[in-house]
Formats: sequence, structure tokens, C-alpha cells
Amino acid sequence: MRQILTAVSFIALCLPIAIGTANAQTQQNPVIIELFTSQGCSSCPAADRLLGKLVNEVTSEASPVYALSFHVNYWDYLGWKDPYSTEEFTNRQRYYASAFGESSVYTPQLVINGKQHLVGSNEAGIRQAIDKQLKSSRDFTISIARVTSGDGAISLDFRSTGNENHVVQVAIVEGERQNFVPRGENKGRELHHYRVVRGLHTYAHTTAGRVDIALPDSVDLSHASIIVFLQDKRSWEILAADQWAPEG
Repeated sequence: MRQILTAVSFIALCLPIAIGTANAQTQQNPVIIELFTSQGCSSCPAADRLLGKLVNEVTSEASPVYALSFHVNYWDYLGWKDPYSTEEFTNRQRYYASAFGESSVYTPQLVINGKQHLVGSNEAGIRQAIDKQLKSSRDFTISIARVTSGDGAISLDFRSTGNENHVVQVAIVEGERQNFVPRGENKGRELHHYRVVRGLHTYAHTTAGRVDIALPDSVDLSHASIIVFLQDKRSWEILAADQWAPEG
């Protein structure tokens, strides 16, 4: 099965995955892990379950591992359209493929701090890579100073020590979603997803700033979180991150 995506031919492989999240005031350095998944991929449900397992672990340990689950749209033609999939998220995966020197994309794929990718079912490899990044040294920081909400929008104030080579990314993330899938490779299954990205917004770097973001209609901020991270525009390496979540 082959699809033409942008100027390169990308092959959509269906392999299994995992991921994690956290909240933390610790000495460890924050880590962003990105899962590229789809409800149209028969191997992805096992990956999503592993993601949920890791999310629970890092949350209970207050470890600064922030998970982003991006649903891609190149499986939608197989009889079921993933309700969380977008072309924007597929493009993000393509950019990573280019940065890694790869000619194909696949699901489920795990990307760690924009520096390493691996098949999401490789639990031992994922844990090892996360631990390495938690212990790595960092030259930059980003932090959320304040979040206010009202009338279906949020205002976010942040501070950063990045520079003009970086962009500020802000993700609106729902904690958990579930859907019954009536068609496609996962026909008849109830699927569970964790840390589902419902919106990703990119801004030019500034050392201190405020952004105003409209929330998707279906997102309840009391069951969502906001993850802000600093990313290099050229290498796609993620250099710093912070998370806001509602109290309680």
C-alpha cells in the first residue's frame, strides 16, 4: 500500500506503540514524547494501551514526561475516518521523517524530544530513551506563567530563554477519549486514547509573551491540559517544555 505525500512517497506501515505524561516540579529535565497513531490502524490499539500505562506511571511519579498523541489521516480511506485526525498532524509526522532522513512514515510511531524515533511497541527502548532524555543537560527553558479562560478561549502567558532559531509550540490536549469504531480495520472495537492533541499552535520565539487561543467546541478545559514547548526550527529538536493542568 503506497501513498504520495508531498514530494516524497511515504509508506504507511501499521506497527504497534507507547508513550507517557507527567506533571512536575523536579530536578529532571522535561521530555516530550509524541505518538503518531490512527483509529484506522489495526496495530494502534495495543500501542494506545501501552501509552495509557506509561501516562499513569509518570503521573503517579510526578515525572516531567509530557505526552502528545497525534492522530494522522492517511488511514482514513480504509472505511473509517478517525475523528481526531488532521492533515496538520500528518504533516508534522512528515517533517520529522525529513529531519530523520527517512522516506516513509508509519503508525504507530513514537518520537522523543524530536531527537529519536522508534516503533511504539518497543517498551524497553522507549523507557531507556525517556530515561536518557530526563538526565540530559539543557541550555534553554520555557515555563507557563499563567493561564486564564473564558468564552471558549484561553490566554496563556509564558517565559522562555530560547532564541530566534526556535518556535514556541502550544498544544491543547485532552486526557482521555474513547470511541466505538463501526468500520475499517478496527471494526467493532471500542478504542481508548490518551493525551489526544486537539489543537497545536506555533508562534515565533519571544522571551515573554501572551497568546490567545480558541478552544475546539468539544473540548472541556476541566478535562484537558496545555503543553508548551520550545522547538528548533531546523533540527526539530525539542529543547524545553512545561505543562498546565486544571487543579483537582
